[in-house]
Amino acid sequence: SNSFDGTHVWGDGGLGAWFPANTGYFAKYVKVGSTFTLRYAVTNATTGAPAANGTVVKLRLGTGYSGSNAKFTVGGVVVDGLKAHNGALDIATKSLVVSGGYVTVSVTSNDLAEDATENPGRATANPDGLNPLFMQIKPEVDGNSTTNGDWVNIIATKAVAAPTISSTSGTSGKKGQAIDIVGTNLADAMGVSVSLFTAATAKTAAVTTPVTILGVSADGTRLTVLSPNVSQKGYFKVTTSAGTATGTTAFSASTTATSKPSLTFPASMVKEVGSTLTLTGTNLGSASTVKIGTVAAAFTVVDASTIKVTIPVAVVSGSAINVTNAGGTVTSTKLIFQAPVITTATSSGVVGATVTVVGKNIKATAIVFGGNKTAKPVINDGSNLTFVVPAGATTGAIKITTGGGDIFTSSFTVVPPAPTVASFTPASGRKGSAIVTVKGTNLLGATVTVGSVAVTLSAGATATSFKFVIPATAVTGAIRVTTAGGTATSATNLTVTN
Repeated sequence: SNSFDGTHVWGDGGLGAWFPANTGYFAKYVKVGSTFTLRYAVTNATTGAPAANGTVVKLRLGTGYSGSNAKFTVGGVVVDGLKAHNGALDIATKSLVVSGGYVTVSVTSNDLAEDATENPGRATANPDGLNPLFMQIKPEVDGNSTTNGDWVNIIATKAVAAPTISSTSGTSGKKGQAIDIVGTNLADAMGVSVSLFTAATAKTAAVTTPVTILGVSADGTRLTVLSPNVSQKGYFKVTTSAGTATGTTAFSASTTATSKPSLTFPASMVKEVGSTLTLTGTNLGSASTVKIGTVAAAFTVVDASTIKVTIPVAVVSGSAINVTNAGGTVTSTKLIFQAPVITTATSSGVVGATVTVVGKNIKATAIVFGGNKTAKPVINDGSNLTFVVPAGATTGAIKITTGGGDIFTSSFTVVPPAPTVASFTPASGRKGSAIVTVKGTNLLGATVTVGSVAVTLSAGATATSFKFVIPATAVTGAIRVTTAGGTATSATNLTVTN
């Protein structure tokens, strides 16, 4: 009836020496002295096909290590933790054979009431922190060289106090509408059932209609249920292991379909995978499915107007929330985003070059370079982002704005364009005195040589021209201009004379 992560049994953070990998951990809360049927499906791990009839399954029977004196009978085999020493793992065995894909066995709890553990209130409560007195069953299947069986912990549990009903969230409900039943002791690890009851009259028989439970609060003060698909006026009844409570306010159910949910979702927000989002609105407790974009999300019902949604793996950043019930689907106008992450990015480029950024959740709404120059995305699918270095951009981090917030690349170097040398005058001149004028493009910040001899530029150099005096040590040779963007060489030599 329940399952837990087998790697965190008893809160120790790991399986320890007794549990092999892939062990499952299951629990069932039962009444003292009760008898129930335990059934296992036995299938081929590779194909999923049912095990052949007659396959032997051996149940290893024992008790827990938490001071247990658990006493049970399993298929006629008595297990007594007190007599067999507390915590014994293999007090006895019981062999069963597969029939129709299953093995089935009857289990009776023989513990006394004073030996029972506290009732956690929910059948899905992990008993780790309860120090329960329980029996363990580990199945082993004949023919397997190794068996990673599941431990089934059967816990004799004290009864809860009798339930009470004080109010309901409405006096009428359409088919599939979420309704809250408010009271005390409405939760029980051994099970809770709800019905809509109409007493018999002189002309009609009594009517009891089962009601689906959507959720129960941790403190047992609220049950959220679905209004049943019947035309009936009656009173809600809540039954637990401690008894039955009947409401005092009449409730009218109808076969008219409920309205679709509504959402109160004030703003778009950033939510990571695995985090929880609380949604409020109307009739949300009746939700059958919740999707974020196209990805189904697990959710739990808090009450008729509130659910808690777990952000699923593979959700796409910037997705709307869709909540569906029997009445239809509501879609949020606000979006769920995830924080952007950059894994790689182009680190440098000239104006006009393509920049590529790779990451997650990086669908851009704005891109800004140093110099406050903006760029438009070319590819923008959330994982790959490309854009062109704009004119006027300067070196610095690129700011990328997404629905999940701003993110910055590492510093991007804007590489200036390569220089060109178009001409120079005069074509010849005396060393140490002649002034040469060079014209071209992208010449700012240039270092210049004549042949192999460096020259000093005169004041007033621009991007399109500069001047220099032929050095005294220069010899005839080409004028070579070097900037951060590259190197350019004159087409002809400068003739140097004495």
